[in-house]
Amino acid sequence: MKTHTLYTFILVAVLITSSFLGFYRLQKRSLFDWDEAYYLNVVKTWRAGADWFVGKIFMPAGISRQSFSEYVLERGGAINTFSKDGFLAIVFLFSYIFGLRDVSILWVSGIFGVFTVWLIYLIGKEVYGRAAGIISCAVLAVSVYHLHYSRSGFPQTTAVFFLYLAVLMYLLSWRGKTNNKISARLLFLCGISLGYALSCHYILIWALPIFFFWEITSKVLFSIKTPFKDGCKRGLILFAGISIPILFWGVTSELIRYFLYHNPASREAIRGSLGVGEFAPLFARFSEVLNPLLLRGAPNTDLVADAAIKLV
Repeated sequence: MKTHTLYTFILVAVLITSSFLGFYRLQKRSLFDWDEAYYLNVVKTWRAGADWFVGKIFMPAGISRQSFSEYVLERGGAINTFSKDGFLAIVFLFSYIFGLRDVSILWVSGIFGVFTVWLIYLIGKEVYGRAAGIISCAVLAVSVYHLHYSRSGFPQTTAVFFLYLAVLMYLLSWRGKTNNKISARLLFLCGISLGYALSCHYILIWALPIFFFWEITSKVLFSIKTPFKDGCKRGLILFAGISIPILFWGVTSELIRYFLYHNPASREAIRGSLGVGEFAPLFARFSEVLNPLLLRGAPNTDLVADAAIKLV
């Protein structure tokens, strides 16, 4: 058997193993943690609002009996209709395929868990060759940390997938530096993926300075001779890519908040049956979540450990 065929066979076997371990009897697990149910309830609230608008446009006879607030209060489930937008948006889209059952949010993590195993193979292959890629993804496929988050309703696996997609795009941008246009496009995609990872889990803000630091130090460590202007240009391209998902969710959440709080019916729906619900735009959430974190310097050890084990 040729080496190329052997590596391909092993990779397929690893991905099948990862899929089996991630999805085996997943429907029996249900939701154990409060956060898992909370994320799904936020998606239920998003779906209720979206379904009401769609029904109002295409099926007005069936939706006219209930107001927006009544419809959302009956079918939604979240006290606070905001959280990690990037992750919830993906679960929201997948809900039209999987439905809104408890297992739906678990399937999202399971799918991105398998994709992350494949990504680690590509990263290992890019840096050290196919053998290193195979070993890396095989270790990750049976990692306890990885399997835990891949079988949960937490955003960690989805966030780490986009983080390592950014790593892969960054590595490819360096390989493509002989073609400035291709390199710039890959670096831009790296920034978009990195920004989306941050929108899935705020704690990944620690990854942003690492990319910029690497961009600066790589010239010294590897004696790369590039003009200072080109280095600044790459930094601006990376920053522009990162900004797109953040600005998208920031502006979108501000617009949604404006609509919701300038309509008495929707304001009532947001407040919920307990009367304590609220909708906070993205930048307000970043300020609320990240300021205490940066002041205390308290990292989320679960996510850091999960990212670290994938890097290994």
